[in-house]
Amino acid sequence: MDTFILAIGVILVAGILPLVISRHFNLMKAGCVLLMALGCIIGLIDVLSFLWNSTEATTMSWSWLHIFTLSFKLDTISAFFLVPIFLISPLALLYSFHYLEKPEQSTRVALNYFCYGLLVASMALVATANNIITFALAGR
Repeated sequence: MDTFILAIGVILVAGILPLVISRHFNLMKAGCVLLMALGCIIGLIDVLSFLWNSTEATTMSWSWLHIFTLSFKLDTISAFFLVPIFLISPLALLYSFHYLEKPEQSTRVALNYFCYGLLVASMALVATANNIITFALAGR
């Protein structure tokens, strides 16, 4: 489960990176595509190794101010849904590399990559949500 969280972190960093370096258009696009693909590959390797060596579900929980608990669970059903998320997301991002070729609108392109990173991360977190609070917060 730690590798899954690492993959989500890399995907989120890949989404934030274009906002930071939006003035360097080609570097921004290449860095985002490479980092997001890396995060998806890390997540895909983790999910496929879980499916291959599946013994029991793994969970991870965090308590916040003793009010509610964020809980994530990786089981065979969530892994089934994570495989297409981690496979299709970098392919769609690779397609957008040439589709979003407008250097004069680099801020809009950076915002698009940021929102795409949030989308991929939230889809993966929704697939692994273990309680309703986690599901609602991950889907936001």
